[in-house]
Amino acid sequence: MIKELKPLSLQGENIDALLDSFDLAFAPLFSQVINALIYSRIDEIADTNLLDLLAWQFHIEEWERIETVEEKRKAIKSAIQLHRYRGTPWAVKHALKSIGHDSELKEWFQYNGNKYRFKVFSLKPIKSEDEFIGFVQTINEYKNERSWLDSIGTHHEHNLALYACVKTCVGNKHIVMPNMPNFYIYPATNYADISFRVANYVSIGVANG
Repeated sequence: MIKELKPLSLQGENIDALLDSFDLAFAPLFSQVINALIYSRIDEIADTNLLDLLAWQFHIEEWERIETVEEKRKAIKSAIQLHRYRGTPWAVKHALKSIGHDSELKEWFQYNGNKYRFKVFSLKPIKSEDEFIGFVQTINEYKNERSWLDSIGTHHEHNLALYACVKTCVGNKHIVMPNMPNFYIYPATNYADISFRVANYVSIGVANG
């Protein structure tokens, strides 16, 4: 292989013999060159130790919960793509999704806020302090440097049924006047009553910051 790279100015049997010896000495290294091509060969890597190192390099959250080699490869490829688009709203949203939070991101011009600020809303509750810290760390990891987190909110949606009932009472009202020479009955009065039982649809946003 080295001989193929020899410039035309180098000629002679001694030069060829020297280059042949180099090829022989470096042959074991040449066979390992392909192992240096890691990112383009993710789908071929079966060495779990190497996959663990890549997960550490790309800060993949909850790596220990991923069991199969195929799922680990998929997580690494997703992390590589996230790092490629790091600093964009797309990267922030997809990074949060990778830790189990589908979310919405609004930049300052979308809610008339201060410049270079943004808000993030998780579409599911943040239930613990550790989860909240991980949420914030993920945002800071993938946002761009000039943007500042304005607030974090969560959406709580409850679907409640609306019940309504109608109660109708119909009757005649009679007033009898005692000690009257003539027995008189007032005209009948009809009345109706309606009562409702109402359940509300509730959406709550909680903001911190």
